[in-house]
Amino acid sequence: MGKEHSYFLLQRKKVMGYGLLFFLLLFLLVLISLAFGSSGYIPVSSLFNEGKNRIILEIRIYRTIAGVLVGIILGLAGLHLQNILRNPLVDPYIIGVSAGGLLGSLVGVLLGFLFGPYSIVLFSFSGALLALFLTYSIGKFSGFSEIGIVLGGVIVSILFSSISVILFFLFPEKLRGGFAWFFGSLSLSTRLAVILQIIGVLPLLAFSFARIGWMRNYIVGNEYALSKGTNIFRLRRETLLIVAWSVSTTTSTVGPIGFLGLIAPHIARMIVGGDIGFSLLLALLLSPTLLLGADVVMRIIFSPLELPVGIITSIIGAPVFLYLLIKTYK
Repeated sequence: MGKEHSYFLLQRKKVMGYGLLFFLLLFLLVLISLAFGSSGYIPVSSLFNEGKNRIILEIRIYRTIAGVLVGIILGLAGLHLQNILRNPLVDPYIIGVSAGGLLGSLVGVLLGFLFGPYSIVLFSFSGALLALFLTYSIGKFSGFSEIGIVLGGVIVSILFSSISVILFFLFPEKLRGGFAWFFGSLSLSTRLAVILQIIGVLPLLAFSFARIGWMRNYIVGNEYALSKGTNIFRLRRETLLIVAWSVSTTTSTVGPIGFLGLIAPHIARMIVGGDIGFSLLLALLLSPTLLLGADVVMRIIFSPLELPVGIITSIIGAPVFLYLLIKTYK
């Protein structure tokens, strides 16, 4: 008992130390994101003045806030998917949720926002759920093996992404920002996008902290979880629904950003181990730090070009995924 208590205190110190570090890095990146961009350097103090600089800063504010919100959503969504599927190789991008959300968003735009501009999220949510259902069904045939779920997700992702590309080519005028939207770009961020992302992140945060106990029991095993009073079927349904909803608010606004939900949870677990509470708190700070950092680097290096941030997250995430795949089946 004494060893367990000492280990817990050590991990808590790690969380506090790394959490503070990531928070400070995130705060610094927020300032850099506001000050630097394709239009060059603008002092943050210009926000309080009239003129062109203020307009540019207001645009950057939406982009910066979106970077934080999208990062939180993708990091926590990846963490929950890995836990609920007991598969360290999954994230919303890999198992097709992001691709399904994007396709649903495109269909919503082509139908002309039948229920207003907010309805795009409903279409995105439907696409994300359909992708989850297909991936889950394919994984079922393999007995929910790790590789079976991953391959099922890759198949679904390729299928949905291919249909999305066809729609981009057929309706280029209606589906503006096709290249950036397909790869995922924070340059698409607007006030509406931020509002939708807030609607997505709030239930995800509430679920994350409300179900920590159930998730801890679930990770140990089904029999243990049931003996502790955990409703594992309800937990699975809630997790998949909330992940699909939250991710749909990101894909419908800035597009699918790959591998962030894979990288952040793994780094968090490498630092503090497998405890869901500790890894959740670190992923909550680390994921937006990684996303905003990648976006800032892209904007500064390639200025005045606006390359989608999803490109750099995929370039970094692909070898990480390959490493994890080899490590898992070595």
